[in-house]
Amino acid sequence: MRVAMDVLATAVENRQPVEATAPIQSGVGELFYFTEVHGGPGSIQHVWIWQGRTMATVPLEVRSSRFRTWSSKRIQPDWTGQWRVEARTADGKVLSFKEFVVE
Repeated sequence: MRVAMDVLATAVENRQPVEATAPIQSGVGELFYFTEVHGGPGSIQHVWIWQGRTMATVPLEVRSSRFRTWSSKRIQPDWTGQWRVEARTADGKVLSFKEFVVE
């Protein structure tokens, strides 16, 4: 499998991401990681990492050869600093990632 598109978003509307713009403020509330995956079916994981610490691992099923999926993470106001969200295969291979800072 491969990720054809990935977007860090503030919302997903009509199965389309609303891209987040920098700087991301601490009051953002919730962020989404939207991925379009080719080469399924199968499964991937979205792993949300804050300052080197895994905050959430979200398993996602990829149900067809071209599939759009997303996960979300609620961001607490005091979770400022460096973030990274990764799309990984079931065996842990990183397919794509986004790095961002919450101010």
